[in-house]
Amino acid sequence: MRRQTLLVTIVAAFAAVLSAPSPAGTIGSSTLIATMGPTAATTFKTSDGLQIKTLPEGVYLIVVRDRSRTRSFQILGTGPTQVRQSTGRRFVGTLRWRLRLTSGVYRYGSGAQPRGSFRVVTSA
Repeated sequence: MRRQTLLVTIVAAFAAVLSAPSPAGTIGSSTLIATMGPTAATTFKTSDGLQIKTLPEGVYLIVVRDRSRTRSFQILGTGPTQVRQSTGRRFVGTLRWRLRLTSGVYRYGSGAQPRGSFRVVTSA
């Protein structure tokens, strides 16, 4: 009985550690979700639903859900790779971009009106 209780306790503790949320703004996955609503509403979050503030350098899968017929979702980077991706003004649907993000500041939003930004930092 004691062994079973100990095993259950260990498994529960391990599960709690694995399911603990990441601190706000950090990333636990290489998938990012961008959503452009039918209005000017734009979000850019981790696959866990956390707002992105800072990311380590690396390759990311960015899933873009563009629901606007009049605006495009755009991501612009100031890093050495000069990232510039856009869905196009008339596109409605879902796209997947695999991008290498290097250190620098990135802006995202609708065309000429970026709504947000985040920073990519060099991994230690």
